[in-house]
Amino acid sequence: MLTKKKSRKYSIAPALILLIFMVFILSQCWMLTKKDEEKLEQKVFRLVNEHRISMGLNKLEWRDAIAEQCRVHSQNMASGTISFGHSGFSQRCSNIAITIPYSSIEENVASVVDVMAMSYVAEKAVEEWLKNPSHRLGIEGDFLLTGVGVAINGPAYYFTQIFVKPH
Repeated sequence: MLTKKKSRKYSIAPALILLIFMVFILSQCWMLTKKDEEKLEQKVFRLVNEHRISMGLNKLEWRDAIAEQCRVHSQNMASGTISFGHSGFSQRCSNIAITIPYSSIEENVASVVDVMAMSYVAEKAVEEWLKNPSHRLGIEGDFLLTGVGVAINGPAYYFTQIFVKPH
């Protein structure tokens, strides 16, 4: 006796829609530009200064020479050239000292993963720094100058901020 199997029809439409949505979201992460990185740098700068003002501290001044060292470090972390962390900090300090002699210097780094293409990553980085006592010291320390560098690799955002008290 032969039995007839019922054929089931499955709609692939929901899965296809989800796939298209995910490709769109991920493509937005990889379509971010140098301008987007610069916007994030300025946003971190603004957020840190807002926090400092709320604590009765002076606003930090931006210095391109500091920001350039931060950018290179963030780019190296994002590309995997170096692991996430403070590797090479003494060299960055030496490079900064060439144009800005200093008496004190600190560095904060952060890595934030965000698949929604820049939604609140700067806020998240600063928030995480403020939760950490040693990073908070940099933000609230007796510094006058700063720079920020941001690099993006897919959904991962790498932040470096250096704080300087010149002589």
